[in-house]
Amino acid sequence: MSEFYGILTTVGAAVCAQSIETGLEAKITTFVIGDGHGDVPRPDATQTELVNTVFTGQLNSLSQDKTNPSILIAEAVLPAAIGPFWIREMGIKTADGTLVAVCSMPPQYKVATEEGASGTMVIRMNVIFTEGAKVTLIVDDSTVLATRNYVDQKVSEEMAAHLEDDDPHFQYLKEEEADEKYLQIAQNLAEIKAAGEQAIAQAKDNLLIPQDIAQAIAEHEGEADPHTQYLTNDDMQVYIPVGFPMPWPGATPPAGWLKCNGAAFSTALYPKLAQAYPSGTLPDLRGEFIRGWDDMRRVDRGRALLSAQKGTLLAFDGYSTGYPRSLPFPKLTNDTDPFNGDDFEGAAPDVHTTEIIAERNGVGTVTGGYNAVITRPRNVAFNYIVRAA
Repeated sequence: MSEFYGILTTVGAAVCAQSIETGLEAKITTFVIGDGHGDVPRPDATQTELVNTVFTGQLNSLSQDKTNPSILIAEAVLPAAIGPFWIREMGIKTADGTLVAVCSMPPQYKVATEEGASGTMVIRMNVIFTEGAKVTLIVDDSTVLATRNYVDQKVSEEMAAHLEDDDPHFQYLKEEEADEKYLQIAQNLAEIKAAGEQAIAQAKDNLLIPQDIAQAIAEHEGEADPHTQYLTNDDMQVYIPVGFPMPWPGATPPAGWLKCNGAAFSTALYPKLAQAYPSGTLPDLRGEFIRGWDDMRRVDRGRALLSAQKGTLLAFDGYSTGYPRSLPFPKLTNDTDPFNGDDFEGAAPDVHTTEIIAERNGVGTVTGGYNAVITRPRNVAFNYIVRAA
């Protein structure tokens, strides 16, 4: 025989026999844990207590084995806070304290929190009860812990019962019931219609339906803002003011927007846009960068709002003098290198630059006959548009 096994005690067998004879349930409530005084004890049918009980608690669950209904599985949960002690024997008792079954167990140590480690321990004991005996578990629900095995089992049982139920969703109509009810509704409506206008008006009153639907629609349309969940034109003015340039990734602006291409617009048709651009002409932002207005900061002095400014020039001497210049030397204007500056429209103008003459350790000014390009930062092309209103 294996060293670790469980048996019914003599008293436990008598409890089963009495249950079979009387039809009354044997009410099991508690479990006991023992340390066997340092050794794994051999279960004895004459036992009325464990060799050395170290803990008594309420059983967490008592269930039948799925494959063998005669086997009852008693589950005990040892909370993290209890201990320390060794576990070598276990028993289960009825409500009056009668030891009905006992078993030996492989030695296990129940750690206590003060030892620096703790954890909840679940122990299960399988007991074969006499066929026909009625055994039940009496527990205090407030102390029962739902273990993973218990949850899985309950979910499996509930799902099986749900699938076997002919009408698990009684709150919904079955297809045949729905057809019958819809047919009845259709018949009721036909009877109301056949009864005339007075019956129809009475039915609407009963259903709280306005007698004059047109009146309700007119009231809806007459409200200043019947759809408060949507943005109005006034709301748009708050979030995107008319005249505010916005970058757009397409060649054609969306409806209600205009390109910033220097074109004239109707101030009468777009009065709000005219407030931003009183001249009636949109700024031409094609190929342009937007720069912050100086506003007397004296960084970009002399500028008016919406005024244009030419690009800065970089130049190099077309006639080699042997002296370095104070500006870097870009390539020729018509070169296709992507790092070159923008070309001029027409001939490149003469530029004024400064030459550092190392031999004289001074500065000389040279003008005329220089090639030049306009510089620029890295950029991505967008189509500037404004909201028209």
